[in-house]
Amino acid sequence: MGTNFASPHKYFFERSLLNVSRDCATNNSCDHARQYDDKLPTESELIDEYKVGRNTIRKALDIVAQKGLIRRIQGSGYYVNHLGLSDKDNVLNLSLGIGQRFNDPITHLTSKVITFDQIKADEQMAKMSQVEVGTELYRIFRLRYWHHELYNLEKAYFVKSITPYLTIESAETSIFSFIQQTYGIEPTNSENFITMERLSAADAELLGFEPGHHCITQRQVNFLKNSYVFNFSTSYYADPKMSFYFHSSDRSSN
Repeated sequence: MGTNFASPHKYFFERSLLNVSRDCATNNSCDHARQYDDKLPTESELIDEYKVGRNTIRKALDIVAQKGLIRRIQGSGYYVNHLGLSDKDNVLNLSLGIGQRFNDPITHLTSKVITFDQIKADEQMAKMSQVEVGTELYRIFRLRYWHHELYNLEKAYFVKSITPYLTIESAETSIFSFIQQTYGIEPTNSENFITMERLSAADAELLGFEPGHHCITQRQVNFLKNSYVFNFSTSYYADPKMSFYFHSSDRSSN
């Protein structure tokens, strides 16, 4: 059966459900992709399709719901949560998790590397990465394109003692995927700060703005399970209508 996804949200649901099923159950039998309508299949239908237990299905649904991809209506079931993530809409779902926003071919994100080198952390960089001044960092600046249109300018730094070897090829695709595959590193949480910041003349030129232009900016710090920082970045978004989405729920009511 061919892969034909109506939206990234439906794909992420399928992938997350498969991943959790594979982690939690010994019998996984779904080897194809499907396109969901707005209303998801019932728990019983998912159990029949995936050949896993009810607890596994409920855990998978709960994880995907926490990412804001689906919503549950009591007495009715689960529904795809549409956020405007179409080919042209710029909605960044911060609930998806570290590196998951653009790791799949369906998202059509490409990168042009502007800077790829190694530097020693100054005082501000050391504070951000929680290391000593002078610690070696990878510095990677890149322009990112969504469906061939300029999406953002990302300035990222990686602690070299944690990621000793990075490649420019990985920077052109997915650095996080390379780190996961090469070092087995699984970032567990991140801190995100959304601000409006004045661009420098050089950054404004790269993004096609006038010097001094104020731009939507995301500062992100990514942590490992041991709470060590392995990466921090600043992203300047080219679309002034950029939207950010974050899902929250009252867990005490569940």
